[in-house]
Amino acid sequence: MDKTKEVAFYVDEAGPYLVKPQPGQRWHPAEEVYKTPSTWKTKGRLVVFGALKTNPGKVYHHIDNSKGCKVMEKFIHRLANLHKDMATLYLIWDNAKAHEAKALNDWISSWNRKGKVRLKVLPLPTYSPWLNPIEPVFGALHKRVIAGSNFRWPSNMAHSIRRYFCQRNWKIHNKHRTFD
Repeated sequence: MDKTKEVAFYVDEAGPYLVKPQPGQRWHPAEEVYKTPSTWKTKGRLVVFGALKTNPGKVYHHIDNSKGCKVMEKFIHRLANLHKDMATLYLIWDNAKAHEAKALNDWISSWNRKGKVRLKVLPLPTYSPWLNPIEPVFGALHKRVIAGSNFRWPSNMAHSIRRYFCQRNWKIHNKHRTFD
């Protein structure tokens, strides 16, 4: 793979995450006892779409309220526009329904006919999440942001998710720098 003309992404989605009190560890003062409400109404849900760039490991993300091939089209379109100087974008993903939808495959074919950045899909084998390196990223997202949370609105949850990915990408970017 020529790094100057080709780039690969591991693509997947996580969620839906319901905006409600979530079980898990949380911080609270020692003198207080935190009580999770026994009943609550969910205030919405969020689905996180992510693409892990193979080198150096930056995560591009999109947050929506539903899964589906239309949202995946929008996300891939955004990725392609961000990397319009590349010749080929490799999309490595699992066999989710949204990835195998005829509408999405037709859209990718029509995109490739337009002569822009070429999109090439590389599907992973069925039932093999350990082959997709973005899965642990979503696991860490759940552990650090979702578990033990009690967001008031979907926008609060979305803001925390965006902040998590910004901090993660900053750490990845600065890990490879040397200070001379």
